[in-house]
Amino acid sequence: MRELAKLELPTLQSKLTALEDKLKELSDPRDPNDEKNVILEIRAGTGGEEASLFAGDFVPDVHALRERHGWKIEALNLSDTGLGGIQGSHRAGDRARRLLAPEIRRRVHRVQRVPETEGSGRIHTSAVTVAVMPKPTRSK
Repeated sequence: MRELAKLELPTLQSKLTALEDKLKELSDPRDPNDEKNVILEIRAGTGGEEASLFAGDFVPDVHALRERHGWKIEALNLSDTGLGGIQGSHRAGDRARRLLAPEIRRRVHRVQRVPETEGSGRIHTSAVTVAVMPKPTRSK
C-alpha cells in the first residue's frame, strides 16, 4: 500500500499545484487594463539625495523584469543625480500591469539606512513612490 501511495504522490502534487493556480486566478479577477501597456514611474520622495539613491536601486529591478518577461522598456524621462541616484524615471512596459499589481497597491517604499554619503553614521529615512498607470490610448 505504501509503494502505491509513493507512485501516486507526483500526480497528486501536480494536480494540487494546478488547483492552487486556478484558485489564485479566480480570487484575483482580471482588470480590463491588465493587457494594456503601462507607464511605470519611479520618483524620489522624502530624503533628498539619499531618496534619489534609493530610487536608483529600483532601476536594476525594472531591467530584471524586462529580461524575465521580454518587455520592451523605454526611458521616457530620466534625470541622473551624478552619485548614482535618479530624480525621476518613467518607463513603459508591454502588458505589464497584471504582473505589477502588487506595486499598484503598495505605491510607497520606505527605507532606513546609513547612506554611503553619510560620514558620521546617522540613519536616514527615505521614501520612493512607484506609480503604475495604464498607458493612454489615442482616441479616434
